[in-house]
Amino acid sequence: MVNGNKRKSSKKTGLRVHRIFSEDIRKQTVKDIELGRCTVLEASRELQVSEQSIYNWLGRYSRYLVKNKTLIVEEKSEAYRSKQLEQRIKELEAALGRKQLEMDLLNKVIELANEEYGTDLKKFIKPALEWYRIHQRIKHGYKMKALYEVTGLSKQALWKYRKRQQQQTEVCAQVVNQINKIRKHHKAMGCRTMYYAATSPLPVGRDQFEQIGFANGFKLKRKRSMIKTTWSQLVEVYPNRIEGKVLDNINQVWQSDIFYLGIEQQHFYGVTIEDVYSRELLSLHLSNRLTAEQVTICFKKALRARQGTCIKGCIFHSDRGSQYIRAAHKKAT
Repeated sequence: MVNGNKRKSSKKTGLRVHRIFSEDIRKQTVKDIELGRCTVLEASRELQVSEQSIYNWLGRYSRYLVKNKTLIVEEKSEAYRSKQLEQRIKELEAALGRKQLEMDLLNKVIELANEEYGTDLKKFIKPALEWYRIHQRIKHGYKMKALYEVTGLSKQALWKYRKRQQQQTEVCAQVVNQINKIRKHHKAMGCRTMYYAATSPLPVGRDQFEQIGFANGFKLKRKRSMIKTTWSQLVEVYPNRIEGKVLDNINQVWQSDIFYLGIEQQHFYGVTIEDVYSRELLSLHLSNRLTAEQVTICFKKALRARQGTCIKGCIFHSDRGSQYIRAAHKKAT
């Protein structure tokens, strides 16, 4: 007997479509699975192929699969990827914290430097922005819009700064050109003298003219005199007795000094003694030698100049020259 409720089996009729996927499609599918864009199950449903075919493609085209090893691309791989992302987020948060600490430290350094040296280091923000503008896409990958927002400056403000710099460069070029013309005929003329000697009108004042000249290497180098009139000695040092002393009469403090004088290739040394209160030159002695004897002679001339006046308690003030601590001079004083 045949159950009437049971449906009769029917055979499927029709042609089966045989599909062939190109190598590019297979490689792209394997790449999507490796990058986590889809799973094997999702790829098989999308392409309407069996999962075994997808695994065959993985075994053939994957860069990571080798024999006797299994690539997990389903739920476990998603969990592992989530852990990697969480670890990456922690690393980025730590890096962001370090950068914030560096910014706070640098801001404090700038603040202390401003107080210590009396200058505003933030004035270098515009030159820094100009550097970023010039080297954009060459030495850095920052967008200028983001830099403007961080610094609080506008594009127009940077443009005005650039125009001012161009004007200053042109002014400096005019000044340097004028200095070169004058120096061509006057090798030893200083910058201030050249300012007054300039024939054409200058775009700057005297002090700025000097600053531009000094900055461009036009400052005269003074030759240091190799002739000495004093040899300081540490053998015997007397205290400074005139510091804070109030003078109300002559013969309270005499001051002496030694100088050098060159006349027509001849060398002379001079010794002077003056009264500090009256500013009177009591004695002047010239000689072609620099010895303690010349100081003693000058001192005796000063005694004769003030002969008849009371010089008791008078302080003889000089530098630490060795001529003043010789026995002959100390005996005379």
